Amino acid sequence: MLFDNLPTARQKKRKTRKDFDKRLLAVDREYSKVWQQIRNLGYEDLEIPYQRGWKRTFVLRDDVRQSTRAAFFEGILEKINTEQYSSRKDFKKKRRRRGKSGYVVRPQELQKPGLYEFQRMRLTEEETRWFQEEEYWCPRSKCWRIQYVFREPWRFVLKTGPNMITQRRKHDWELECRKAELERILDAYPARSRLDWLHGRGYKWYKAWGYREDVRLSGNPFKNKQKEQVVRELFEIENITPGNISFELFL
Repeated sequence: MLFDNLPTARQKKRKTRKDFDKRLLAVDREYSKVWQQIRNLGYEDLEIPYQRGWKRTFVLRDDVRQSTRAAFFEGILEKINTEQYSSRKDFKKKRRRRGKSGYVVRPQELQKPGLYEFQRMRLTEEETRWFQEEEYWCPRSKCWRIQYVFREPWRFVLKTGPNMITQRRKHDWELECRKAELERILDAYPARSRLDWLHGRGYKWYKAWGYREDVRLSGNPFKNKQKEQVVRELFEIENITPGNISFELFL
């Protein structure tokens, strides 16, 4: 009767696993909290601003800026404007075609929001009339989708200027050290795979064990090969002379 209430080996194993999961989830919650605290530190102004590359964006054309509806089009531009950054002032990128290399200008267009993004812009009725609905083929989802395009994009032109860095993110070294400690715990095997399983996310086992992607995708090296060819390749690897040995002894 003294041994009736003792846990079995299976119950001990289950209790150990549950305790590991609780501690792992607690570490993950603390990591999210520390990460959010680091993000909320904000920015501080630099004493000496510096330039990092170039910035290109859309602005109103000169004749549109001088018209009476400049404020109206400026409000539309704020919602569909785009920005690009480059280390070159001419915004060219290297392109190689048919063995010949050259430089071409990077394309830049206004935003073409989808149905959901277009509704979230909260455009007025007058601003909505300046957009037209178009259908395009989405190769990722393999279906036709709807996008809204500004009717008169000629009203906006590209303008290039220096990309000046005037602020930098604040740092708290105690939080950074704690974040590094938590990352070291979460990146250790099998913490990351177990945590993904607890959150219902997929996990690739070969990444946990350090397998390379190209090795995993190579597949079985002896697939779709004859028995004699497989044995010959094995002999070549081991530097063994088969002689009069029968192939059936190895297969």
